[in-house]
Amino acid sequence: VRGVLEHLIQLYHSKDDDNGNTLLHSLIANELISGREKRAVSKVVQTGLDVNKRNKAGQTAFDMAVALRLITVPLFQALIEHGCDTSLSEGTQLVAGDTLLHIACRENRERLVRAVVDDRNIATKNSMGDTPLIEAVRYGSLECVKALLEAGANPVELAGHEWIECAAKAEKGWRKEESWKESAGGPFARPYPQHGYTAFDIALACGHRSIFHHMAVWALQGEPSEEKAGEGVCEKGGDAVKADR
Repeated sequence: VRGVLEHLIQLYHSKDDDNGNTLLHSLIANELISGREKRAVSKVVQTGLDVNKRNKAGQTAFDMAVALRLITVPLFQALIEHGCDTSLSEGTQLVAGDTLLHIACRENRERLVRAVVDDRNIATKNSMGDTPLIEAVRYGSLECVKALLEAGANPVELAGHEWIECAAKAEKGWRKEESWKESAGGPFARPYPQHGYTAFDIALACGHRSIFHHMAVWALQGEPSEEKAGEGVCEKGGDAVKADR
């Protein structure tokens, strides 16, 4: 594979295809740059290729890797080392304002979450008001929840205000006194969802009881032991999505 890569770099390093894809776009899309091929990224960039050049669809090579679920920790690190802009184009975002961290949490990519998370993005909200922690909880990604808590995510932070506004407009019968499983949530549930929701609310709504318990123990006592927090995602919320590769 390495010999093929070097041959392609020599032939096509300065040529874009009909869709405006650079050689880096094409190598990533065809999975010729795997997670271990950091040298290949360096070789391509050393030819003078702009790592942030967009194709006709408005995607950078980084965008393409994320959209095709081909982004790995080594590839992310290699692109970063060469000045890659990690903001996502609108076409790559599931929800406007999504970051790579939001997407990694939805896909249960715990190793990628740990590589990406920092003080600048840990509490970033997308256009619907959801943080990466909210997404990790919603999708049943317990390992991602653990990684975010360890990095300083706040499980009682209010989020989702925009979702609430959309729901309120769609449902004429929205009433203040309606509660969202507050009877089961104890001190962590909020009875008035129109003011937003917390990661605890989402855990209850989705039936992710192990995640709720882990966050509760974390919030009350600090980092929980495996005995206290349990493993996996519990019954009602369905199985956790496939673990990070």
